[in-house]
Amino acid sequence: MWPSGAQPKLFGVFHIIGVLLAIAAGFGGYFLGKKFKENKKNRYAFLLISEIAFIVLEIAKEAFYAIENGGYRWDMFPMQICSIILFVLPVVLIVKDGVVKDSALGFIGFCSLAGAIFYFFNPTAALNTPYILLSVHSFLWHWLMIATGVFVIVAFGLLRKNVLRVLIGSYAVWLVFGVVAAVANNVAYAVSPELGIDYYHIGYVKVIYPLLNILFKTPEPYVPFFLCFMIYYAVGTVLIYCAAVGVSKLWFYGKKQTETTEE
Repeated sequence: MWPSGAQPKLFGVFHIIGVLLAIAAGFGGYFLGKKFKENKKNRYAFLLISEIAFIVLEIAKEAFYAIENGGYRWDMFPMQICSIILFVLPVVLIVKDGVVKDSALGFIGFCSLAGAIFYFFNPTAALNTPYILLSVHSFLWHWLMIATGVFVIVAFGLLRKNVLRVLIGSYAVWLVFGVVAAVANNVAYAVSPELGIDYYHIGYVKVIYPLLNILFKTPEPYVPFFLCFMIYYAVGTVLIYCAAVGVSKLWFYGKKQTETTEE
């Protein structure tokens, strides 16, 4: 456990280190993506290793909570936005090239990456837990999400694919899991509210998403809240795509200017 008085704080040393290493993870994903871009075997090997790492991290977390709680905690089931990559990566590894695979890749490269980046603005899972191991675990998970997301964008050339198909497909994947989460939350709240199930963090607890929590202090009335939440995340996904395009264009512009100067 964190020593008394040493609990990490928002914008404290632990948080800042987490952000800096998240940036490093992004660069790592970029350079590995460039390196493996033309090597299909290595591309899929990287994704397989990422999936194995996610599975190991998830089992470790679930086991920790089960031991600590004396039984399985259903509120810890991996049905949060940042957990969905665990279920989507195998699709990329198994399915043949086409719309389904592009949608899965788009989800990992844009929707999942957006969630990981937004997380570091206020990493409550890492800062609020009394356990050091869970704080580190949360950062490890999100660093891996960022590295994998950037890797997918670069290695699979997502910025060169059909924009609408990739974005709409990726959002469709996010939305399917979002609807499942919303239904699960509502059923759990009606049947057994003491479980505290809050998948996608859109249950009947509180609104944690920046800006959205200005419109809704609590997720009620639920239908208008859920519709606004869908729009909110769609905008976030598009922003990540635009940022990736912008960085890509700046990179190639800088590279071209350097080559021109050398000539």
